Amino acid sequence: MVEQLEDLRSKLHEVMESGSTEDILRVSQELDILIMIYTQKTMENRLSD
Repeated sequence: MVEQLEDLRSKLHEVMESGSTEDILRVSQELDILIMIYTQKTMENRLSD
């Protein structure tokens, strides 16, 4: 999952350079969702330990 986060982060930087607002918002939203999932799983793992 960390690799997916890094890939989306890189993709976001690419679309930010292109200046397409729609693409920036789309990739940013994908990244936000993945961060929330990652955070939730991390918290669940910590609570189960």
